[in-house]
Amino acid sequence: KVIVYPHGRDGAYIMPDSVVTISPYTFYNCDKLTSITSSNNLKDIGERAFYDCSGIKSIAFPDSLETIGSYAFYNCDHLSDISIPDGITKINEYVFYDCDKLYNVKFNPNITTIKECAFYSCNILKDFELPEKLQIIEASAFAYCISVQRIVIPNDVSTIQSYAFSGCRAKNIIIGDSVETIGVGAFEGQLITSLYV
Repeated sequence: KVIVYPHGRDGAYIMPDSVVTISPYTFYNCDKLTSITSSNNLKDIGERAFYDCSGIKSIAFPDSLETIGSYAFYNCDHLSDISIPDGITKINEYVFYDCDKLYNVKFNPNITTIKECAFYSCNILKDFELPEKLQIIEASAFAYCISVQRIVIPNDVSTIQSYAFSGCRAKNIIIGDSVETIGVGAFEGQLITSLYV
């Protein structure tokens, strides 16, 4: 278990394989940290674990990972590319909020819920395919991801909450056939040239 990390230490951190859990706030505001090599046995990343680690450019999640806590990578504004391993079934609230340099996210197919503001204001995010088992997209989950040009809602999604994709400026939107609820302003501000429902 990693409980606390020296705030002033810079560069890369290689996590020993004995680590299974990263406690909440462990790397909070460690802005000189540039990369993380995770333990191959890591299961849980606590809430706000890497909050405001503005220097982190990369982190590779191991296949063993099961939980990424709320706000875990909030304002990690140099994080550029992430791949969510198969053990994760939900993306918690505010996890990647305001990650300005995040341009690519690879979801595993087992994710069923993307929670409130999970990717809010990830300004250059444009390359992602929503997971096929996704059922719920919560409020403002992708709001103000202004580089998104195409949104494809998978067929298992039943609920798209308010402002989920507000301000995304997408030109093409495809909505799957199981959607029952679309909240207020869910697609507000799009530059729609084609819409398929």
